[in-house]
Formats: sequence, C-alpha cells, structure tokens
Amino acid sequence: MKLINRLMRRAPVEILICIFDNQDKSFPLLIAKNVDVTYSHTCKVLDEMIANKLLTYNKHGRTKYVDLTEKGKLVVNHLMEIKNLLNNNVNKFI
Repeated sequence: MKLINRLMRRAPVEILICIFDNQDKSFPLLIAKNVDVTYSHTCKVLDEMIANKLLTYNKHGRTKYVDLTEKGKLVVNHLMEIKNLLNNNVNKFI
C-alpha cells in the first residue's frame, strides 16, 4: 500500500501522533493500547513507516522503542496542523 493511502486513515495518523506525544517511551504494545488497535496491526503499520523512513527502532534490552526520524517529525507536524485546521473549521460551522 502506498504511504499516502496509509496516512489518510485514522490509525496510522494516531500512531504517529502517539509516538510524537510519548517520544521517550513509545513501544509497539503501548502504542497499540493508546490508539485502540491490535498489536499485529500496529506492528504492520510501524514496519511500513520504518520502510518509508518515518520511524526507527531503538532496542534497549528486550524492548524495542520507536523513534521518529526528522522526516517523521515533519510529517507529524503537518498532520497535526491539518487536524487542527479541520477541527477549527468544523467548530465554526456548528
């Protein structure tokens, strides 16, 4: 699946934002619980984002932590801007 198609869905966007919000302590199981998706789906999305150089794994002992790359931080910032823009516009029309 192309990255743009993946990023236009709820779970991948929330996964990136969750990693951004919990930068020092993001690991797949915690991300899956916070975003309310299965662990296997979270791992699949994370692997795709790593392949597209948005994330990297950082292993400490038996735990794999997920870190945003510079490209990933840029994408998250733009996604958060879009989310805020859409939320503000929706509130204006209600």
